Amino acid sequence: MNDHGCVPDSITYGSLITGLCQESRLEEACHLYETMMDKGLSPYEVTRLTLAYEYYKKGDSVIAMVMLEKLEKKKLWLWTVNTLIRKLFSKRKVGITALFFRRIFDYKDRNVNRVTLAAFVTAYYESDKFALVSYLNERISKGIG
Repeated sequence: MNDHGCVPDSITYGSLITGLCQESRLEEACHLYETMMDKGLSPYEVTRLTLAYEYYKKGDSVIAMVMLEKLEKKKLWLWTVNTLIRKLFSKRKVGITALFFRRIFDYKDRNVNRVTLAAFVTAYYESDKFALVSYLNERISKGIG
């Protein structure tokens, strides 16, 4: 594209990244994502979620977390993690969500989205994880995340 005087933007990168993820070409998608970030472009939510979710599906939830951590400076992290948690809950993937949910509590604003909290409580109750829900509800009510 650059050879023809066209400079790729966030939409272009996002489309390419999504397509590469759909083709299970995660390494190439990650390279484009890093290139986009290095150029100072902000990835759209669909792009962030697609890449993070693909890492999760591959079993690399730690890489997904690290990738999302880079968004903290751009104030996109909290929104993306809230949405990713809801997506994982909808797929009944409650195990990994505890890591992401815990990071929200550790986040400086401790801003747990009500929809995310409702999804968390519902998914964990349906998975018979009553003690964890009670523990986190107690921490939220005390304001200590």
